[in-house]
Amino acid sequence: MVIDPTVIINSIPIGNAFLTNLVHNEILQAHVGEGKNSCDVDSECLLFILKGLQYRVDEDLFDEVTEKLYKDLILIIGGYVAPVTSRFYYGLKNTATAIDQNTILASNYISAVTGSNPIIPFDSSQPPKYGWMAEFIAEPTKTKWQDTVIVYNNGNIGSSGDLFKAPYTVTSFRVYETNYATQFQFPIQFKTS
Repeated sequence: MVIDPTVIINSIPIGNAFLTNLVHNEILQAHVGEGKNSCDVDSECLLFILKGLQYRVDEDLFDEVTEKLYKDLILIIGGYVAPVTSRFYYGLKNTATAIDQNTILASNYISAVTGSNPIIPFDSSQPPKYGWMAEFIAEPTKTKWQDTVIVYNNGNIGSSGDLFKAPYTVTSFRVYETNYATQFQFPIQFKTS
């Protein structure tokens, strides 16, 4: 897939020159060796941009507003391609209501290789609650879950009789959530098959 870099740059809220310049420079830097002043953006270029942005923003001091916009930008780019390592967010909640993007980004996460089967360390000290895990939509859809210690504790994902109901989408995320409140004793692995 190839997209026009202006799609990404135009997705940055107006007035944030810091991010606009950063993205523009990263896009050009990705193609310096090719002698280009502008470029189309393919998945390889997006990965380069993501890595460059993460490295440069971590180096720089910037205010809370810019940090929020940077997170939004990562979501925009993440919607086109998952990074080489991806974040898998997770948490527990008291009710069955759907979660939103702000809840996802404010939650705990693990980093795992893109395309892998992440192991989520739900808090076992909590009483029964609704558990959830969110991944970028570029990740392969998970269809099964497996307790990492108790071999026979496993199942499918997607129906009302399963521990985890069918996933739903929140902006650039796919969210898996339990059908009922439960208490996790050990970490859970989410699997593609």
